[in-house]
Amino acid sequence: ESHIRLLRSCVVQAAMALQRINLTTRAQQSQTLEEADKLKTALLQAVSHDLRTPLTIIKTSASNLRTLQNQLTANQQLEMVNAIDQEVDHLNELVGNLLDMSRLKAGAMVINSDWYALAEIANDAAARAWQRSSQERIRLNFADDLPLARYDYGLMLQALTNIVDNVLRYEPEGQQVEIRGEAD
Repeated sequence: ESHIRLLRSCVVQAAMALQRINLTTRAQQSQTLEEADKLKTALLQAVSHDLRTPLTIIKTSASNLRTLQNQLTANQQLEMVNAIDQEVDHLNELVGNLLDMSRLKAGAMVINSDWYALAEIANDAAARAWQRSSQERIRLNFADDLPLARYDYGLMLQALTNIVDNVLRYEPEGQQVEIRGEAD
């Protein structure tokens, strides 16, 4: 009978240990889901203004084209159509960024890294900035002997373009921004 009591005691201890492991796993999963939910909320709050701005410009321009069509010159109408076109592209890019971020967070996005020149990506980010503003506000300064770097070109271009857009948004109109690359 002492062996049976010992066996029952071991079974009870094992069951309690398994229950603790199960509870710990559930608590970790719950915490992970809670952190993901907080991240999504913070992300939506952060980009809500960025999403509303192009929508407001598109809506206002389309409404003005419809209601003021006879009062606007052909040049003014073309400017509004171009503004709508640019803001739709901007909105599409913002939504794409959000989708990419959620895929990256979920582990569903494949990172395709390869060796690239940093000056090349800076040139492309500067070209995108010029397309948006038709102003040359970016100055590039890269050392000739700068080594190649390994990264995902699309993701790095997206990140650098976001930084450049933010800098240009908050710098005075006449100011130039320098993107510099050097080995340290």
